[in-house]
Amino acid sequence: MLFETKFTKKWFSVFMTLKKDVVIIGAELAGLSLANGLEKIGVSYAIVEQKPAASASGAGILIHPSGAVALETLGVPFPGNDREWCGLTEMRFGSPRNDSIVKVPIGEVGRPVISVHRRKLHEILLTNLHTETVFFGCHVDSFASASPVRHHISLNDGTEIDTALIVVASGANTALRTDLDQPKLINQSSQMVWRWTVDASLPSQTGYELHDGQWRLGVFPLSEKQCYIFLAANRMSLNEAKQIPPSEIMARVGRFGPIGEQTANANFTGTNVLLHAIFQGPVKWEGNNEEILIGDSAHPMLPNLGMGGSLAFEDSATLVSAIRCTGLDRDAIVQRLTQRTRRVKALARQSSMYGALAHLPGNLLTDLKLHSLRLAPSFFIRSSQRRLYSEFYKAMERS
Repeated sequence: MLFETKFTKKWFSVFMTLKKDVVIIGAELAGLSLANGLEKIGVSYAIVEQKPAASASGAGILIHPSGAVALETLGVPFPGNDREWCGLTEMRFGSPRNDSIVKVPIGEVGRPVISVHRRKLHEILLTNLHTETVFFGCHVDSFASASPVRHHISLNDGTEIDTALIVVASGANTALRTDLDQPKLINQSSQMVWRWTVDASLPSQTGYELHDGQWRLGVFPLSEKQCYIFLAANRMSLNEAKQIPPSEIMARVGRFGPIGEQTANANFTGTNVLLHAIFQGPVKWEGNNEEILIGDSAHPMLPNLGMGGSLAFEDSATLVSAIRCTGLDRDAIVQRLTQRTRRVKALARQSSMYGALAHLPGNLLTDLKLHSLRLAPSFFIRSSQRRLYSEFYKAMERS
């Protein structure tokens, strides 16, 4: 700017400041789904993403019926007409000696659990948006409250944004959340999960989870020729997990019987083995700087139920519904989100309990728990499935 002074710089900033109703921190699944919903109801937004370009981190993801309903509510055309996904209606639980000790129905009638590559889902969410509202390769340098109902955000590229709401949707370890410090957690025991995708064919409506006491192998079809794989270990630190070479990971997978051997010998597709340390934290809808938290930022959860993605989409649908009903009233929105606390905490407890049961040590306990599950009445299993989703459905009906 010619003849720039403090005065001219201040007024240039005022006139060049973008005005948006909502600023979303993070262009992962939670942030993009929220943006889709905001576009549907005509609320302006901007997304700030540190990555230099659109990309999805991870391998496969499971979308439960409640997550699919949330995406429909948000105006997302999912799962679409192509076959780059599978609808799962059955889970088979077993051991290295028998991969089908018990068969459990999953999903609901007419609504299976969708198994899809994160990259595909990310693509659907992003394609449905006006991408000029996404600032890639940027992060928040500073923000301040301009008034009780407006906030001013400065990005590292010089962009200035005036907004009513700041929503953090960038994961459990976002820079805006100070109570989860990754360096402090690096030696803490938690659940370690290795994830990848391979060329392999399995029945398109069936997922597998095999237990050997210490380790747990999950295999889910993503299409007719591709599968999503996870290998989970309980009570291990990130430092310990990083010491395990890829060859040993594949060797452990190969010990899980025929399915493990098929998986270990299959070709990788599009992603190497990704290691994630999963830490379950408290439910917290409000950040330290007036921001609203959703998804993993609000409730990092162990992935034992495969509900993390669906809960993030439920958060987005709840937030959009709150904005539609109450406007950009932050306190009213937080109150709506807080009503989800009981559901989220209950699922977190179930996830922790299931993880503990899944990793009971020794072959005897592994077989005993699986055979006990096989004896469970079918009506009990079905009612348990319905309870996973019913509270969200009722909340959406009330809104």
